[in-house]
Amino acid sequence: MERAASVKTFVKVGRRSKEVTELLMSGYGDDAISDSMVFPNYRLFKDGRESITDGRKGLVMKKTACTNENTAVIASQVESEAKSVNHG
Repeated sequence: MERAASVKTFVKVGRRSKEVTELLMSGYGDDAISDSMVFPNYRLFKDGRESITDGRKGLVMKKTACTNENTAVIASQVESEAKSVNHG
């Protein structure tokens, strides 16, 4: 769910699919999901999906590495993105 929330946030602040992949890779390193797994989820959120949990159209988030370090990196990136959107 952590990755889905990250993808959703980056979509909401206007990042392109490739940028989302790069941001996730910088935060998760070798444990990042691939571009081919980011894109279907990116498309779901871009098309208006709000839920980050599995539903009718399940999210594709196969890697499950959650460490304090990569969580902090992603949280920092999300916070930075939110500030840049809010302050223009």
